Amino acid sequence: MSAEWTPGVCVMLGMFIVNSIDQSRLTGDGYLLDPVSAWRARLALFLGVTVMVSGVAGSVAMLCVKFSGVYAYAGYCIVAQCCLLIISSATLWIAQNIEGEYQITLSRMT
Repeated sequence: MSAEWTPGVCVMLGMFIVNSIDQSRLTGDGYLLDPVSAWRARLALFLGVTVMVSGVAGSVAMLCVKFSGVYAYAGYCIVAQCCLLIISSATLWIAQNIEGEYQITLSRMT
């Protein structure tokens, strides 16, 4: 059984974990938040980033061990996929947590 898809799945799982966390929970500034929920949000963020980095490390290891020689391009593609997923996750994290004049609010026009 081949496992070339495993690093991509790890990075996607970490991406879902990281982007499901609200930044206000990390600082504990929101209303009705206790220090325990801030600690849990920080732990979830740490675990999500750890899963993403382990996916990239797995893809690099797979490139070095399994895809040497003629099929090296496949290993490079797996590493590039994982790196691009991390970049997209960071972009989404930043875009979700920017507060400024460019926020769009959906309201019903009457």
